[in-house]
Amino acid sequence: MTRHIESVTGRAVVPAWWGPLYDASCNRSIFLSEAWIQNWLDLYGADFQVHWIHWTSGDEVVGGCLLLQRTVAVRFVKLRTLYVNASGDARVRTPLAEFNDILHLRGFEEEIAADFAQIVRSMSWSRLLLSGYLDQSLLRRCIPELPACRVEREVRVAPFVDLIALQHEPFEASLSANARYQIRRTNRLYEQRFGSVTISRADETEQAQRSLGALAALHNARWKGRGIKGSFENAEVVEFHRRMIAQLVPRGTLDLMVARAGERAIGYLYNFVDRGKVYFFQSGFVAEDDSKVKPGLLTHALAIEYYRRGGLREYDFLAGDAQYKRSLAKQHRELCWTIVYRDKLSMRALLWLRNAVRTALKG
Repeated sequence: MTRHIESVTGRAVVPAWWGPLYDASCNRSIFLSEAWIQNWLDLYGADFQVHWIHWTSGDEVVGGCLLLQRTVAVRFVKLRTLYVNASGDARVRTPLAEFNDILHLRGFEEEIAADFAQIVRSMSWSRLLLSGYLDQSLLRRCIPELPACRVEREVRVAPFVDLIALQHEPFEASLSANARYQIRRTNRLYEQRFGSVTISRADETEQAQRSLGALAALHNARWKGRGIKGSFENAEVVEFHRRMIAQLVPRGTLDLMVARAGERAIGYLYNFVDRGKVYFFQSGFVAEDDSKVKPGLLTHALAIEYYRRGGLREYDFLAGDAQYKRSLAKQHRELCWTIVYRDKLSMRALLWLRNAVRTALKG
C-alpha cells in the first residue's frame, strides 16, 4: 500500500480519485460525498490549510480523506488544530457533518488507520478534533496510536427507524399506543380545520429552493423564541444548502418534503437520501397555540411512511436526543466527538490550568 499526500494552495478542488472511491467504499455517507465536501470547501476552505491524503494498492485507490489545519484561539490561547474531512471550525458557523470517517475499501482498515496515525504524529499540532464518527470507524482505530496527554470523548445517541423491518406493515403500527394516539389526534384536528393531510416531495429545484426558504423561516423563528440563533441565520449556511439543493435534487438524493393540511403547510423536512438510507437533516414546523397539535410528530410519521412505501431501508434522525425521536424510533446508534490533546509540556500546562480554574469556580 502506497501513501500520497497533496497540500493545496488556493482553491481546494475535490480530486478525481474521490468520486470512484466514494462509490466503492464500504463506509460512505452523504457527509463524505463530493457535493458536500466541495461546497463546504468553497465556502469555508479559505480558513484552512488543506491536505488531500489517499492510499493505493497497485493501481487502485483503497482509501482517502481530507485533512485540515487551522490555528484556533481557545480562551485567548492559540491552538494549532487538525480536522478530518469537512468538519472544521471556520470563522463563521458551518453545517455539521456526521458519519465521518476515512473513506476506504473493505480489508484495508488496519493498514490505513496505522498509516494515518503515523501521518498525524509527524505533523505539528496541539489538538485533533474527530467529529461524528462511529465506534467501529477508522478514526476510532487511530486514537490509541496518537501521542496524547488527554482524550476527551462525547457520545451522542443517533436514533433511526429500520424500514426493512416494517415492509409488511404501516409504520404507525410499530409505535406505542400513546404515540399513535398523538399522531392520530393531530391528524384529525388538522383535517377538521383545514382538510385532508398529505405529504409530498419537491420534484423541481426551484420548488425545493422555495421550500428551503419556508423551512428556514419557521426553523429560525422557533429557535429565536428560545433566545437562540437558528441554523439558517448565517448567510454561508443558507448558501451551502442552496448549492446542495441545486446539485442533488435533480439526482434524487436530496428531498425537501412538505406536509399540508388542505392547502396549509404545517411542516417541512430537509432530507438526504443515499443507498436507500434517509438522513433527516433539518426541519421547520408551524407553531401551534394548541399543545395537543403536534405538527413535527405528524410530519415525521408521514415522511417515514412515505419512505417505507418507497422501499427505502432506513430513516436516520442523526445525533441528538429528543422526545419526538424516542417516540418514533426504536433503534439507535452512537456517534462520537473526540478531542485529542497532543502530549507536550505546553499542552499539559494548559490543561492543568484549565482544570485548576474549573475547580476554583466550583469552590
